[in-house]
Amino acid sequence: MSRSVIHVDRMQNIKISSKVDEAVWNDLKALAKEQHKNVSGY
Repeated sequence: MSRSVIHVDRMQNIKISSKVDEAVWNDLKALAKEQHKNVSGY
């Protein structure tokens, strides 16, 4: 029996959008800054 395996070297990025409360957004930005990351890293 033959099996094929496909490896993807690079995942494609997709763009999404969402709405959050301004206070939540500010908390998220503060957390990212504390951890030396950007918001998109979450």
